[in-house]
Amino acid sequence: MRKQVGLFAEAEQFKENLVSSLVYRTCIDELLQQDKEIDSHRRVLEKFPEVDELADVVSKFEVDLEAKWRKASMLFEGIC
Repeated sequence: MRKQVGLFAEAEQFKENLVSSLVYRTCIDELLQQDKEIDSHRRVLEKFPEVDELADVVSKFEVDLEAKWRKASMLFEGIC
């Protein structure tokens, strides 16, 4: 990263922070939407146990979503 100097140095840093915050927020919104979809699938599986073969698929989605949440948390904490 270049060292920002001069009159607009802080403005440039502000712009970078704003853009990264917007990207992060968009990712979180997408994860929340996926979480809602998985919850609705789980409710369907509870009501209709005869479609139990879909439980494995939903479980795989849950594992994948959990990994994405962990990555998002690490990104927010500045680990990644």
